[in-house]
Amino acid sequence: MRSALRRIRLACLLNNDNDAGPVPPIRRQSLSEQTAAHLREAMRAGRWQEGLPGVRRLAADLGVSRDTLRAAMRLLEADGQIQAPGHGRRRQVVGRDRTERRAIRVGVLLQFPLSEQNSEMQRTLAMLQHDIEVAGHIWIVAEKAHCELDDDFHRLSRLFRTIRADAWIVISPSRSLLLWFSQQAIPTIAFGGASMEFPVAGAGVDIVPPVRKAVQRLTSLGHRRIVLIAPPHWRHPTPSRTLQAYLDELTFQNISPNEYHAPAWEQSGAA
Repeated sequence: MRSALRRIRLACLLNNDNDAGPVPPIRRQSLSEQTAAHLREAMRAGRWQEGLPGVRRLAADLGVSRDTLRAAMRLLEADGQIQAPGHGRRRQVVGRDRTERRAIRVGVLLQFPLSEQNSEMQRTLAMLQHDIEVAGHIWIVAEKAHCELDDDFHRLSRLFRTIRADAWIVISPSRSLLLWFSQQAIPTIAFGGASMEFPVAGAGVDIVPPVRKAVQRLTSLGHRRIVLIAPPHWRHPTPSRTLQAYLDELTFQNISPNEYHAPAWEQSGAA
């Protein structure tokens, strides 16, 4: 009797499994659906708060055709996540949950164009970008480096208005650039440069102690003709903190500093 009941139970289980039918296949998304999902995630992170770029530019940025992008836009419009534009106007993001944490737009002002940065700086920038984007924020590198802007603050102001960053990272800024940033209301972090001389948050290496130690070591070996190749912004309009420490140490070592010890020279891309 018991063996008969076991056979009945096994038959019922097999029948139930057969009735369930095959496992449905995973549905593949079309390219327009994948594009819409990518746009949806970017909008959820707070991007394009001023309105989406035009179809031509956005399609180029995403690496898809304009037809694919238009199809993705129609999907987002149908979901109520973006608003169809009026004549000559941008599509607006309307479906983002306003209770979500807003992503911070982090503007990055390089000293030189990225292609001219050394490998160590490129690795450091890549790590910074990764950490900021993993945290859900937006990394925006300015199209012009500050050496190309030549500390022209009218051009810099235009750059600020264009990028609309919530905070800035400035790489190796000059003293005049640091002074300008310190007078702005926007949060700024100086990466390198003379940030210790200004009320600006900064990250870098304090090279004053090793410069003093180098002068002390050289003079202890009997050297008097010591030269520090100081960049122009260390010398003008007044000596930087590092240069002043170097000159003070020369004086302390009974060497009268003059132009020989910190010669004037013109900095260029070749130099």
